Amino acid sequence: MLEKNIEGEDVDKSALSVILDDFEKHGYDVQYRVLTAADYGVPQMRRRVIIMGIRKDLGSVDNEFYPQQIFDETGELTGRPWRTSKDGIDDLWDKVNNPNIPNHTLKDISRAKFYPGKKMQGNNRIAENRPAPTIRAEHHGNIEAHYRTTVEDATDMSGWRRLSVRECARLQSFPDSFNFVTSASSAYKAVGNAVPPVMAWHIARSVFFTLKQLEQIEFEKK
Repeated sequence: MLEKNIEGEDVDKSALSVILDDFEKHGYDVQYRVLTAADYGVPQMRRRVIIMGIRKDLGSVDNEFYPQQIFDETGELTGRPWRTSKDGIDDLWDKVNNPNIPNHTLKDISRAKFYPGKKMQGNNRIAENRPAPTIRAEHHGNIEAHYRTTVEDATDMSGWRRLSVRECARLQSFPDSFNFVTSASSAYKAVGNAVPPVMAWHIARSVFFTLKQLEQIEFEKK
């Protein structure tokens, strides 16, 4: 099956292949890995392709470092189980409109209604004891519901509420000190489009080690 480009035309290469080939043509040794945010302490199952390349006159992919996994699903591999939605946001449930918590007022919670009996995006509650699903950028009816409910019957959607901007930010690993000074819809979009800061820190740290490795190689050559 052929891939399609942005104009809808059939092409015989994926977007990823085009990106890798273009970097190769411009003198870079390039590789990629799919990293999962939950593996780095983020309470969210967010998978992203991370591409890293080195200019060929400076080194090769053999000199690159990707961040080492430090959490896993059960903790058997790393000694640290994935952080769950409850770990990330449980303390915020009854603090809506607390002036000390930014982006967590009634105005910061999508009011899009739920649809009983329908299986559709945003019509679900996140799981309490697992990392949250990927936080999406488009809000309206696409932000999932909190795992808690205000009524006894957990299937009764009248007791559900959608995640606030702050709860989405927490699940993305933003600190509470990071205040989104914009409308809720714009804030939801900014949060959903972001690379989780904690995951980004681990990637940046790996890039730093890669650069130090290249410096050492250059030093030894001299």
